[in-house]
Amino acid sequence: MRASSVYRPATRVAGVANPTGLDTGVSDNSAIGGATFTVGKYLSPKLYLSYELGLFTPGEVITLRYLFSKRFKFEAQNASAGNRAGINYRYER
Repeated sequence: MRASSVYRPATRVAGVANPTGLDTGVSDNSAIGGATFTVGKYLSPKLYLSYELGLFTPGEVITLRYLFSKRFKFEAQNASAGNRAGINYRYER
């Protein structure tokens, strides 16, 4: 089964997360090494915070993303396997 067909946001399935503004779903995370259950929320239009919990592999990841501009984004992760931070640059034609 493809990863894109597995992801189903809970806001569409159960309708529970919609009033709180939380984004929920199942995705793949390389920091844990497998499928994760993700809960996240935009704290402001440019700031996003998420928490991921391993479904089949034990572990958890907390991610903070800040959008500087359309092209620059800061991302920091605190995972049970290690930490990382970086600035991502995106260029599209």
